[in-house]
Amino acid sequence: MSEDMLVDESEYSTTCYVGNTLLISDSELIQYCSQFGKVVDCYHSCYDQTKIPLIDYRFVKYAMASEIENFLQINSHIINSIQLDVRPYADVFDEDVPLALDKKLFILKINDTIKAKDLRKYFREYGLIKDCQILGTLSSSFGYIEFDTTYSLKRLFSFVNKKYKIKNVDIQILRAIRPTDIIQKYTKVKESRSNSQMTDQSTTHDDWKQIRFNDILTTTNDQLIGMRQKTVEHADNGELSKSEKYYIQFRQDFEYLDNKI
Repeated sequence: MSEDMLVDESEYSTTCYVGNTLLISDSELIQYCSQFGKVVDCYHSCYDQTKIPLIDYRFVKYAMASEIENFLQINSHIINSIQLDVRPYADVFDEDVPLALDKKLFILKINDTIKAKDLRKYFREYGLIKDCQILGTLSSSFGYIEFDTTYSLKRLFSFVNKKYKIKNVDIQILRAIRPTDIIQKYTKVKESRSNSQMTDQSTTHDDWKQIRFNDILTTTNDQLIGMRQKTVEHADNGELSKSEKYYIQFRQDFEYLDNKI
């Protein structure tokens, strides 16, 4: 593991990484994981709303270390016929550890004329495709492809400045986001504010929250108001959507920041 990464070591004993969650709701994941102990948190730490569709994992935190041990000792975890990629928390911050999401490709900037069969036909020259779907809403849909090996993505991203076009539509391809991508981003943010000097990367919990605020404060008022309205509208249905949970987390972080300054 790189020494310059910001990793919350307090999570080691009670938290695990669960991959292949793109098609699984948080409530479904929590319900399943609760069979092995009390789940106290389910999160991914990405506060950039534009990047959330690229998140194909969650961190699941249990109340006790013994509960996480019960969960990790099971060889196979399956939800809705989807094989979960389960690993200890510390393992996924090593970039050399292969994850299931390393085989996944996301296709953005598509429109309603592009279907899953078009994506499959276009990208099959790069390798065997295990799954191909169009996800999201009509106004903000995106494509998702899972290849059989990581070699397919290595080929795709080996071409510098190559343009991809389907049905005369310029599309954008992106890799799934690894936990290390988020950690490295926050590390760079902190370094850019360090007066051009090397910073101590043994960051405290408060430092970590302060770095997160830099991203949170870039969220527009309109975005926050929209999330607040959704929370109010659906407060009586007993279950919050992901955007509503993000709004609540934003408010908690803002309140924390208010107390710090």
